[in-house]
Amino acid sequence: AEYMGAVAALLPITPKTSRGPSRGGSGLNTPQGATAYDFFSFGMRHRRLLNALLRDRPDLLETSFSILVSAPQYCKRLLDFDNKRAYFHQRLHSSERRGGRLSLRVRRESVFEDSYQQIRAAPADALRARLRVQFEGEEGIDAGGVTREWYQILAREMFNANYALFTTSLISNAYQPNPRSYVHVNHVSYFEFIGRVIGKALFDGQA
Repeated sequence: AEYMGAVAALLPITPKTSRGPSRGGSGLNTPQGATAYDFFSFGMRHRRLLNALLRDRPDLLETSFSILVSAPQYCKRLLDFDNKRAYFHQRLHSSERRGGRLSLRVRRESVFEDSYQQIRAAPADALRARLRVQFEGEEGIDAGGVTREWYQILAREMFNANYALFTTSLISNAYQPNPRSYVHVNHVSYFEFIGRVIGKALFDGQA
């Protein structure tokens, strides 16, 4: 009850500027007189409580706690990853899905190249349409399974050493852009294509 009272004392917070948490000029105020420094200090002391509250009331990130997502210094230090992810997906799906379909017809032996040619030619707005994938020579209705398989195959091909687009990090098992990717004339547009695919996967809930 004491913690909830402390949270309530800081509501609502209305950002005026994006300046960081400082005592002198916070750029934030509330009817109760709470400042950005008050909020930041409370958040650091009760970070676990704050994130538990946001898991139960994610709508607060759109209203009283909007400063947490509008100011990077707050988001980075106060929000747990799962709350950041939930907010990202909520904002992502707040935009309407475009009508119609984005249809791809690809050969299994050339999934990367065929997908590259078709997706790079599609207008950005078309990427919000429902995706329908068909493998050449294979008849059937894509009820979701074919699309998932396409994403899986394409994800493997992105890291195919023959494309020289990514290399493993020296300090971890993570991948990073290959500084020698220039061996392919189209390496920049390949990276742009991969960015589009990742964005589409996030929008479709495939990542």
